[in-house]
Amino acid sequence: MPFFLLLIEDASRREEYSAAYYKYRQHLFAVARIILKDDEMAEDAVQNAFLSLIEKDSLPDAAPEKLKAFLTSVVRNKAIDLMRKRKYISYEELTDIHLGISAPVEGSELALALSELPALYRDVLVNYYYVGMSAGELAAQENVNYRTILRRIRKAEDLLKASMSED
Repeated sequence: MPFFLLLIEDASRREEYSAAYYKYRQHLFAVARIILKDDEMAEDAVQNAFLSLIEKDSLPDAAPEKLKAFLTSVVRNKAIDLMRKRKYISYEELTDIHLGISAPVEGSELALALSELPALYRDVLVNYYYVGMSAGELAAQENVNYRTILRRIRKAEDLLKASMSED
């Protein structure tokens, strides 16, 4: 049983919320996942929706179709709220020290070549290949077009290859 369901003192209400959660959680998670494109944030949206309902004790006694629509609406709104909050979270600028490439390991030609790239191209390469961010995530983080990120990755790879072949 999820922790947030334990907040409900009345056993019968706890059963109602629990039944609704277990019956619709996959659907609700899918709705949040479509909006947020992130599994962990989608799970947070579903849990935040149920927490909000529990705080207000506002789970309606309705037909299953209406209950599903109501829960979908609440989760959709919570997912949108999380997406808006994510836009305003300031990302800490990664420095060379954070990335571990400011003092390349002796004999590490790749680390040396990376450290010599301009920050714009180095960051996109590190985030794409090392951190594992998708081009879409990078575009959202940088607030640029998806194709711009693809061009930066291609340009960074070309600069890196050129730098490596010179040595």
